[in-house]
Amino acid sequence: MIRLNPAVLDRARELKGFTSDEQLAVELGMSGATIRNLRHGRTAPTIATALKIGRLAGVPLEGFLVDNTAAQAA
Repeated sequence: MIRLNPAVLDRARELKGFTSDEQLAVELGMSGATIRNLRHGRTAPTIATALKIGRLAGVPLEGFLVDNTAAQAA
């Protein structure tokens, strides 16, 4: 599964001046629960979500997605 590096969520929050994941969620048009699930690796981001977060944080996709598929297969 592809996971989102939680540091990129922190960066997006900082750049927007937000103090909570709920504020970030509103900016991205999703729920706070979705942001928390992404942060903790419980769900994988869709391409659209990853692009939104990347644009907000100023980070290209390859800079914040973590592929842990190989680790799970071992």
